Amino acid sequence: FPSHDIVPPIEWYESVLFSKLNEEQILVFTDNEKMSRFLLNKLDIPKSQITFISEDPHISMLMMSKCNKHILSNSTLSFWGAYLDNTQENTDTYIHESFFEYHPKSMIPYQSWHIN
Repeated sequence: FPSHDIVPPIEWYESVLFSKLNEEQILVFTDNEKMSRFLLNKLDIPKSQITFISEDPHISMLMMSKCNKHILSNSTLSFWGAYLDNTQENTDTYIHESFFEYHPKSMIPYQSWHIN
């Protein structure tokens, strides 16, 4: 099964978004904007704070690596975007435990990443 079949619960995203992002711009990298919009509509986030990015995966990964915070989906692409972060051991990187349904824990390179 591909890793995107298991999606972290919306409550987890909500918890991380509201506790860590304050009023920052949120970039949503997705290959399924319709589903992403549906999930984000359940949250009380101003639409002006959200930008959907549906670029070529290489461009998306480059853009992800320049973000100052990462909330990973259960995809390898989001992992690589966070791993290639210019800050490297970015303490604002969040992964839901369901990520490990299809990825080994040993692939997480830094102790500073938050797994919950």
